[in-house]
Amino acid sequence: MLRGENIIIFSSDDWSSGLKTSKYHVARQLARHNRVLYVNSIGLRAPTASGRDLRRIVDKLVSFSRIFADTPEGVFIHTPIAIPFRRSSRSVKLLNSNLLRFSIRAVQLRLSLKRPVVFAFVPTFNDVIGHLGEKAIAYYCIDDMRGYKDIDTAWFDREEERLLNRANCIINSAYSLHEGFAERGLASFHVPHGVDWSLFRKAVVEDLPVPDDLRDIPQPRLGFYGFLSDEWVDYPLLERIADRHPEWHIVLIGRPSADMDMDAVIKSPNIHYLGLKKFESLPAYTRHFSVGLIPFNLNALTLHCNPLKLLEYLSGGLPVVTTAIPEVERQYASDAYIAHSHDEYIDMCERALAEGSPEEREQRSAAAEKHSWERRAETISEIVRGYMR
Repeated sequence: MLRGENIIIFSSDDWSSGLKTSKYHVARQLARHNRVLYVNSIGLRAPTASGRDLRRIVDKLVSFSRIFADTPEGVFIHTPIAIPFRRSSRSVKLLNSNLLRFSIRAVQLRLSLKRPVVFAFVPTFNDVIGHLGEKAIAYYCIDDMRGYKDIDTAWFDREEERLLNRANCIINSAYSLHEGFAERGLASFHVPHGVDWSLFRKAVVEDLPVPDDLRDIPQPRLGFYGFLSDEWVDYPLLERIADRHPEWHIVLIGRPSADMDMDAVIKSPNIHYLGLKKFESLPAYTRHFSVGLIPFNLNALTLHCNPLKLLEYLSGGLPVVTTAIPEVERQYASDAYIAHSHDEYIDMCERALAEGSPEEREQRSAAAEKHSWERRAETISEIVRGYMR
């Protein structure tokens, strides 16, 4: 594990987003032995006029006014400011670049983050990366972001190339991403996502009560938690499951994208949307689910993803049914039911529901311990240490 270092993490989402993604877990683990600054996202797309986007702008302005904040996890948080509109304008680009450099350098000086190790999860911070006296720069690539709608792919390709020219190494959560960079002769490493094993283990070893909003939903409950964007989630598949088995109940926990109306998306009475929950409360839901679902679309996004929730489900003892995501097929074929069609997905849910004994849950959970974020952070540290100067 890296120890006694100054670390800056340039994130692709916000610390306060409510979704505990890989950026959160990496930052938390590194902060156990290092001084860590987590820089919130400045966004890959122009905001809409939706209430959610406008609230996010206001929240960012308030956060920026505080310069930085610290967290119970020992991580310092900084929210950079940028003009979100007319970003293609040359004058706006120049102003945003200067704002970014000024704010990051000011926080770096305030926190005495000399010679930092930088982890960049996104190439939107290129105007400051390489100007901080870095010991090492790692591009931590967890998704092919060209797959997101409303992304200017030409811009992304150009900015990613700038980041690659500065990075000492590349860490990839999916093997397909690693292969692409390795074929170009770049210093690329495959490090799959980890899991907060000790947290989700509670779903197996503790008698957690049924959450209030789950109590009136009958068993069997097939659960999903995470980002509920229709770019990721195959809602026609969920509707087909609900229609085929009206006695089953599908429970969705998480946050949809800004332009989604969940009341319009969900049509079946046995699909239940419970909203976003605190990360620490998820084991209680896991304990009272029968199956963990990963009903992802197969597209440019998911073909290069490593679903973090798979390990969370397994750590909580759940059998997992997933669509045929390449990374899951490659790494977790013996740990999950992998379906190649809607009908096969339903058949596999039927099989998974027969595997709910306490002994089977214990076995799944125990086997997942080797994927803990503690172990992943050690691997990441070993890689980056080899490039520190």
